[in-house]
Amino acid sequence: MQIRNQKSQIENGTVVCLQHKSRILENNPAGDPHIRDLYVYLPPNYDESLRYPSVYVLSGFTGRGKMLLNDSAFTPNFAERMDRLIATERIRPMIAVLPDCFTRFGGSQYLNSTATGNYESYLTDEIVGFVHATFRTLPDRASRAVIGKSSGGYGVLIMAMRHADRFGLVCSTAGDAYFECCYLPDFVKAYRAIKGRPRRADRKDGTRKRKGEHGFDGLNLIGMSACYSPNGTWDSIFRSISRRANCDRTFGRNGSKTIRYDLWKSLWKLAVPEFALHRRRHQRRVRARRRRRVFGLKTSGF
Repeated sequence: MQIRNQKSQIENGTVVCLQHKSRILENNPAGDPHIRDLYVYLPPNYDESLRYPSVYVLSGFTGRGKMLLNDSAFTPNFAERMDRLIATERIRPMIAVLPDCFTRFGGSQYLNSTATGNYESYLTDEIVGFVHATFRTLPDRASRAVIGKSSGGYGVLIMAMRHADRFGLVCSTAGDAYFECCYLPDFVKAYRAIKGRPRRADRKDGTRKRKGEHGFDGLNLIGMSACYSPNGTWDSIFRSISRRANCDRTFGRNGSKTIRYDLWKSLWKLAVPEFALHRRRHQRRVRARRRRRVFGLKTSGF
């Protein structure tokens, strides 16, 4: 299909939707589909006799590639942005790939997990090769980029660190990092949402309902647990969370129960070992920045 902007004379690219049957995701532990829609943006005047650079666009938590093409009254979607950038020569014509790495937990963080499935391998070992065999992409890593925001930005960092042989260019926008700041503050809110029954946040048929003001926090905690620290399959994760929650209903009250920081630190290092190298330096900078704000001093960027 073609995404057209009727108010401008910008030449439009084409969005192609293909169905990809994954061998890696077949029989995945979460029971998610292994046949998925793969949306690919082709630049205006796509020429089969030429080869083009490619960019893989990773969506955030609870997102998938198709959502980037949603219509909005005031905001251009991804295809319209690409059309404008190419028309104004801010970027060269290229092929954009919008994969679907969604799971019943809300996302995969683009990692291999015993609870969700091997989405890191799915993207690097299957989708990259499938796209190159189907479309006229340049084969070298210097002509293949990966971009994403939020959880997609975390996936970008994983691709950069572990798969630099495939992706030569990366751009992570607000990628999940510094877990002490982006996850720890939500633990209590997530506990309030789960209330000892984590299955309330899971609906295999897509009928999940967010209950209460912290509903998303509960879903997010379960999703990240499934991706970063799976304890077997998805079912064992729910049993583990339920058992711990039922035994610890005074969590966060009067300091009677606290977060197990020994386990938290081991998880942090396991999930992002390379990020830990600069952890102390970032902590010092954050503390200094906070002190400057408290005392009204002017701060400078990192």
